[in-house]
Amino acid sequence: MAVRSISLGLPKRSSATLKRIASLWKMEVARRCQVVFTKGRSDLFIALSLESDLGEEGFMVAERRDGSISIAGGNELGLLYGLGK
Repeated sequence: MAVRSISLGLPKRSSATLKRIASLWKMEVARRCQVVFTKGRSDLFIALSLESDLGEEGFMVAERRDGSISIAGGNELGLLYGLGK
């Protein structure tokens, strides 16, 4: 299935830095791919989270059972690294 739309889920308490990282990533993906980012229903949901147990600059990328993708970072820099994968 071709992905034409993506929705991005941010943590409820997202810092300005985290919001900026997500915004820059969305612009780069949109520039490289023919996708549209939506706030509602989409072909793909990507959940971003911060999980301190991953350690500073650590990250994890995983596919969930429902087909969505989870990208977690130990801190904001780790999340940035995870988005780069």
